[in-house]
Amino acid sequence: MLHTKRRGLSVGNLAVHLVFLCWCAVVLVPLALILSVSLSDENLIFTNGYSLLPQGFTLSAYQYIFSGSSPLLSAYGVTVFVTVMTTFLHLLVTSMLAYPLSRPELKYRRALSFYVTFPLLFGGGLVPWYLVLTQLLHLKNSVWALVVPYVVSSTYTLLMRNFFSTVPRSLIEAARIDGARELRILFTIVMPLAKPILATIGLFVAVFIWNDWYTCSLLIDDIHKFNLSFLLQTIMNNLQYIAGNPMMQGAVKYVPGEGARMAMCVLAIGPIILCYPFLQKYFQKGLTFGAVKE
Repeated sequence: MLHTKRRGLSVGNLAVHLVFLCWCAVVLVPLALILSVSLSDENLIFTNGYSLLPQGFTLSAYQYIFSGSSPLLSAYGVTVFVTVMTTFLHLLVTSMLAYPLSRPELKYRRALSFYVTFPLLFGGGLVPWYLVLTQLLHLKNSVWALVVPYVVSSTYTLLMRNFFSTVPRSLIEAARIDGARELRILFTIVMPLAKPILATIGLFVAVFIWNDWYTCSLLIDDIHKFNLSFLLQTIMNNLQYIAGNPMMQGAVKYVPGEGARMAMCVLAIGPIILCYPFLQKYFQKGLTFGAVKE
């Protein structure tokens, strides 16, 4: 009987592994194809089609992207700046808002928590949001227009508040007895203990900002301030028109169209893929602590 159970368990594990292997193949094959096209010769791509192995290995697409005449390099710089700055400010502001909400001695704590929760139920809409950013804050065509709207989030504030509430109260009271003020307690005691939730929220925010093209499409008109996602979408939408325009055919000959688009995809997903393994260990702990505590 025990042998049968062990055999059934092994068969079940094998089936699970096969499912995950198939899923990994479904995910990795398109990535390998994108990398191969970005390293292939443009003429061979149009002649032979896509291939999992590079055809006529060349770095011309990457050379074009990192050349001074290409807007792709500036878009990459804008994306890196916006992602890093937004993630840093989001974690800073959210933690400074969530910490007092997690302290039971805060006066009007329930009212302030309701004020944070209310935007989850009712939003002002796109028009007021746009008017505040353009008419009140005057952020039209500014890189900060991609940062300011996402400095704080009600959802992540509540998650971080729930995590901060799990910090032993004795630690905070001991720090207060030693003369530490609230900001010092937050940054020297609470924040080091909150690495799991900070890493989890930070990665979620970074991935969202890195892939965000919608905000740029609404608030940015200057091509030199486009982020990578919006520029990639613009190129993909307009490349066919540019190639079919007789007045621009001469310029297109020197622009690696398919290779540049795929190279941009590689550069767009590269940093996130590299960051994910270092933060993965915090995911389960951060999400469970932040989600189950009242």
